[in-house]
Order: sequence, then structure tokens, then C-alpha cells
Amino acid sequence: MNETLKTLKNIRTIHGNFTKQNISDEDLNTILQTTLRAPNAGNMQTYSIISIKDRDVMKELFAYKGSVALVFCADHNRQVAAAKQLGHNFKPNTIGWFITASTDAVLAAQTASITAQSLGIDTLFTTALYRGDFTRTKRILNLPDKYCFPIITLILGYPKSEPKYLKGRYSGKGLLHDGKYEKLNETEITEMIEQYDNLENRLGIPVLGHWEKNNKHLLDKIFSFWGNGGATESSKQLYDSLKLTGYLDAEE
Repeated sequence: MNETLKTLKNIRTIHGNFTKQNISDEDLNTILQTTLRAPNAGNMQTYSIISIKDRDVMKELFAYKGSVALVFCADHNRQVAAAKQLGHNFKPNTIGWFITASTDAVLAAQTASITAQSLGIDTLFTTALYRGDFTRTKRILNLPDKYCFPIITLILGYPKSEPKYLKGRYSGKGLLHDGKYEKLNETEITEMIEQYDNLENRLGIPVLGHWEKNNKHLLDKIFSFWGNGGATESSKQLYDSLKLTGYLDAEE
């Protein structure tokens, strides 16, 4: 197995348990410059990256803090500015443009994560920004009023202790499809549920606690956790925040 495959197979998440050790400027620059090589639609790189080194700011924005936080935003402001200077009236005010920019941002974020892991730097992904107070986020990060939205944040650092195990990934029926999509039958659904129930597989969300005390299955706990109205409220908040950026103007 080559070194790239080893890095990919051993990617892990450190849930905020980072030391105070700083990342060197050289390593951070390597991560950022490599990230710019990420695939993107039309080679337009409709994203931007904000580096945050102030741990107090990290704590306020994400509730986590590490050596550096990289905020990846869907962002068309460079394209809008260039179009205006060239005499064009370019408005990326559709959900299609937003999806394109979001995809660019996520591809860049994943590239940053892999690069960091290859350098021995651990990571934590969080979507806290778009689930939080968007007005506060805009103020703290000085985000443009239009066509810029924080998609995901990658926190970089060194762990205080090694994780006890590498989290599992589901690899059964319904995930990988050959040629065409194949729906799960009842037997395959049961097999999937049993894979989540097997604690040795390390699937699911550990923050939900000891599910077996109150629920028959791990997925019972997950779906009851997500399905008590919080998702609806969060979606409304996300829609209102996204609408402020102008990405949905043409959809109204």
C-alpha cells in the first residue's frame, strides 16, 4: 500500500481535544497551496478560505479550538468583481451557482484535510458556522454581504492523546451501486441496522451516548435525536441566512 492510500485509510477526527502546539508557517502554507490544486468547476475556484489563528475567536465561532481553523466559503465575489470591471452584469443568484460553489469549497476542504494528515497534523470538520448566528459570523469574519456563505470549517492541530480507536464506516448494501441505483430490500435494511448495532464496527455518532440503555437500535437513537423538531428549525434558520447572501434571489 502506498503512502497516499495509508493516509486516506487512517484519516481520523479529533473532537476538539487539541494541544496548544502551533502549526508551523511552512506546514500551513503547504496545506493552503496544495489545497488550491483541488478540482473545481470550470477552473473558476468559486470558494475562498479564511485562516483563523486566534483561539478565542475559534472558541466563539465553533466551540472548538486548535492551532488553525480554515473556513471554506462558497464565494463568487472575485468573479462578480471581474465581470463588473469588464462591463458584464454577472449575478450568481441561483441555487445552481450556490451548489457549484459549495462543491468547490468542499473539494478544497477535503484536499486540505488529506494534506494535513500527510504532514502528521490532525483535523476536525465542523458545520457550526451555518448552523449558528449568521449575522455574528458575518461580523466577526467580515464576510461580504452577497454571494459568500461559509460551508465548512477545518480545524487543524495536534491531539492531546491518541484516539482509542479509528471510527468505522458503513460498507454494506445500499451505499455502493454498480451501473444503476438499487433500493434496499427488507432483509438488507435489517442487515444494515445490525451493522450499526454491532459496537465493534464503531458506526454512528458517539456523542449520542449509550443508546443501548434506552433504545433497541443505535439508529433509533440517531433518528429520535434528529427528528424532534430541531431539524426543521435549523433548516429555516439556514434558509433565512442563505437568502441574505443573494444566492436564492432568482428562485423567489
